[in-house]
Amino acid sequence: MFLLTLLLLCLSILQTSSSFPIDDTDHQIEINAPDYITPVDDEIYSNLYTYAHLIDISYCISEVNRIREPFNCNINCEKRFPNVSLVYQWYFDDSVTGYIATTYSNIFNYNNTSNQAKKTIIVSLRGTRSIFDTMADLKVDMIHFSNNGVNTPLCGFNCRVHRGFYNYFTTTLSVIHPYIIQELQNHDGDYELLILGHSLGGSIAYLLGLYYLDLGYDKLSLVTMGQPLMGNKEFVDWADAVLGSKYEAKHNNFDRKFLRVIHKNDIVTTLPNDQSIFNRYHQFNNQIYLNCSEEDTRPTVNEVFDCGSGTNNYCIAKDFPLLHIAKHNYLRIHINYFRRMGFCRAPVKSYFNRYMTMSVATHPYQKELEVATLAVKRASLLTKQLSDSIVQTAKSGTLTKNDKSPVTIGDFASQAIINHAIKINFPNDEIVGEEDSQELQESESLANQVFELIQKIQKETSSYDSVVGTLSDKEGIYKSIDFGDSQGGKRGRFWALDPIDGTKGFLRGDQFAVCLALIEDGKVVLGVIGCPNLAEHIVSNDEHSGTVGGLYSAITGVGSYYSELFKPGFIPLAQQKPIKMQSHTDPKDLKVVEGVEKGHSSHSTQAQIKQEFGFNPDTVSKQTINLDSQVKYCVLASGQADIYLRLPISDSYREKIWDHAAGNVLIYESGGQVGDVNGNALDFGNGRTLDSQGVIAANKEIFNKVIDTVKKVRN
Repeated sequence: MFLLTLLLLCLSILQTSSSFPIDDTDHQIEINAPDYITPVDDEIYSNLYTYAHLIDISYCISEVNRIREPFNCNINCEKRFPNVSLVYQWYFDDSVTGYIATTYSNIFNYNNTSNQAKKTIIVSLRGTRSIFDTMADLKVDMIHFSNNGVNTPLCGFNCRVHRGFYNYFTTTLSVIHPYIIQELQNHDGDYELLILGHSLGGSIAYLLGLYYLDLGYDKLSLVTMGQPLMGNKEFVDWADAVLGSKYEAKHNNFDRKFLRVIHKNDIVTTLPNDQSIFNRYHQFNNQIYLNCSEEDTRPTVNEVFDCGSGTNNYCIAKDFPLLHIAKHNYLRIHINYFRRMGFCRAPVKSYFNRYMTMSVATHPYQKELEVATLAVKRASLLTKQLSDSIVQTAKSGTLTKNDKSPVTIGDFASQAIINHAIKINFPNDEIVGEEDSQELQESESLANQVFELIQKIQKETSSYDSVVGTLSDKEGIYKSIDFGDSQGGKRGRFWALDPIDGTKGFLRGDQFAVCLALIEDGKVVLGVIGCPNLAEHIVSNDEHSGTVGGLYSAITGVGSYYSELFKPGFIPLAQQKPIKMQSHTDPKDLKVVEGVEKGHSSHSTQAQIKQEFGFNPDTVSKQTINLDSQVKYCVLASGQADIYLRLPISDSYREKIWDHAAGNVLIYESGGQVGDVNGNALDFGNGRTLDSQGVIAANKEIFNKVIDTVKKVRN
């Protein structure tokens, strides 16, 4: 909000001349005004309140907060819109923030029918929230605008629009277009594309509406509130024509597609208006005028007017010279559109202190954590039983991949169980998984074993069925496994799964893990690791004690936690044990975790690093703990070791994201730090692999020193 206040002040100062005479009185709509000024009907009035609520929900998306599936937030999303389902939400520095949702139910209060035949696709965009948004707002020079001219007339050569808004539109479109097109193409009957926005978001919504109209999606409703000016007269005249400015606003009538809602004292709706500087920005038509005081959060129906002409001075906000800034609270006016926009808050107010923004009771990943926990528990129990059986009978039941690494029926069963749980709860989420079902489908014997294992474990954990579901046939198993074909990336939300991490440890009855992580826009936000054979206390390679079987969970901004893996059911974080890394710095007090397999990391280089760091040659072996899989991250996060070294075995090798995603968030949330051999943070938005070499983790007190030592030895 501070950035928006600063922006309003800057733009007000820029208005050194005016297109309109200074008028220090409130501007009232005359009852005897011309025919193109009419009060809105009750239905449109009610709809406007619904639009405002849907726009306000976009403010629930921030650095530390998200809308929760199916459609839950801090301002009664689920109560007001119980049948709306979230499709996608995004928060990037180079685009406006918002969400996409769908519903087949009537969302308007005026018509109380519970269902409708059409599918409504909602795109809602919020206003300025960051320095990047402010920079876009201030790029007020104009650039040429052109449309494809497929289903709307071509805009003329002289059509020009606000540079900052247009640049934001192009980046926003690149992010959300695949999701919108998918929803537009997947409907059984009628549809409505409802695009909404406030302030900066209104400007981007306006360009999105014109774009999809040109693609032929003419069942379009475009509603903006507090939207700034967009372009010159040629652009506005063209847009007015294609959006139907001459028609009356009516519910479920797409002749008039655009409603621009403005408050009589909202300065933003007149900006930029200095024609000599800003190349003649032109006022809109299609305006809904709120003739209420700045204190009124919601105007009465008699204070809302439909104005069909942007040239009528009664239907546009008047001049706002600098001397009037003290008279009006322009920030409050700008956010008062049928409700006070932007007050969907994260649990605490601090924007920058990320680690103090959530608690175990209020974090936005309650459902994700429960689903991930129960799915990992079911898969861990299955894989534990299978591992014990393999050791006892010396029958591995393995296949061989092209790269000759071992893979077991446990991989298939574990991935099928977890993928199924994710998809029935979060159908729009993608999954980056390690396995595909091709080899399984080609072996009936193997498929039968996987099916029998899954049926057995589902019976033993039937209390989990209501959350993670069940698999009842082989086709369902194949389909679930193949849900793991996502390529990942920097945009959107996906899960990274390693169904059995540490295959060789699994086959010999040693350490392995079932690892699941949730990644949003390239950042790991949740991790759950099941360690079936890990004892609670690890002192050395030879000294393990305590409960065997640990579940390690972490949520960004909340912390890292430990609980017993084989204790039935979901245990809330508040009842789990918080874990933290130690802050040791003296080499004699430090312990290092490394892999068991020499083919996974360079043990010789790691030995040189420990020597260079100052470890005593006589005790270094006792200070080194060798473990398979992401179990190493769990030992580190729980304060039982201080350094994790995984040096690359070749310059070309790249780590898989599922081998490190869950462990990465576990370390950060326990007070540690993770990076590659150069100390750079791991990038989980690069696809299915990390575009970096090696992995180093340590407590924050020594991380930089460890990196310096690694560089020195490697060089």
